[in-house]
Amino acid sequence: MKTEFLQNFKVGDQPLTKEIIDAILAENGRDIEAAKKPFADYESIKEQLQTAKDGLKAFEGVDVARGKKINPGPKSGIVVCPS
Repeated sequence: MKTEFLQNFKVGDQPLTKEIIDAILAENGRDIEAAKKPFADYESIKEQLQTAKDGLKAFEGVDVARGKKINPGPKSGIVVCPS
C-alpha cells in the first residue's frame, strides 16, 4: 500500500490526515511482515528440493526393487546389487 493511495481517500470533504495515513501504513507493514514469516525459509527449502532431485537422478534406470540396472548406459556408473 502506498501513501498516495491513502491520500486520495476523504472523510466527508476532508482528506485523511498524515497521522492517520502513517498509522494505517504502519499496521499494513506489520501485517505484511507477519504474512511473510511462514515463508522465511523458502529459499532453503527450494535448495533442499533441488539437492534431493539431483540425488534421485543417480537412480534413473535402476530397478531398486530387483537390484538391477534396467537401462544401462554411459550416463550411469551405479550398479545396485541385491542383498
